[in-house]
Amino acid sequence: MNGNRKWLKMGALALMITLIVCLHYLTLEEKHYHHAFYRMLFYFPLLLGSFWFGMKGSIFVFGAVFILYVPYVILAWQGFSVQDFDRLLEGGLYLMIALVTGWLVERERKRSRALLEAKSLAAVGKTVSEVAHDMKNPLMAIGGFANQAARSLKKNDPNRKKLELVLRETS
Repeated sequence: MNGNRKWLKMGALALMITLIVCLHYLTLEEKHYHHAFYRMLFYFPLLLGSFWFGMKGSIFVFGAVFILYVPYVILAWQGFSVQDFDRLLEGGLYLMIALVTGWLVERERKRSRALLEAKSLAAVGKTVSEVAHDMKNPLMAIGGFANQAARSLKKNDPNRKKLELVLRETS
């Protein structure tokens, strides 16, 4: 991923998180349904951060949302009411989803890299096999001619040793 695209994606995540946090802070506390919907919107930057940046992205988005959303939770705290309990549970679920999606994306990326490497090694093996096959034909011809020439030479001929070396190497 090139640098400009990376910064663009990080900016998009920051903008989404900022807008969702602003919706929380600017909406009256009595509008419980709006706040519940806004909390659900936090999952979009979480999933995008995970898909774009893996585990680091999911942890970054979780941390940013946690830091920016906790003051709102403290301001809206009602002495452990149903809404407070709901916010806490949703925060735990948010953390779990951040960890699981980050882990899954990292695992899938490792598998993709391993598959790509296996395909590359298979291509190299096929190429080496073809080269070996292509070299076999001329070597067989050289060996055959050297064998014929060696048979026609006398036992004490000095060139016989050279031809025997050629025969050994071609075999």
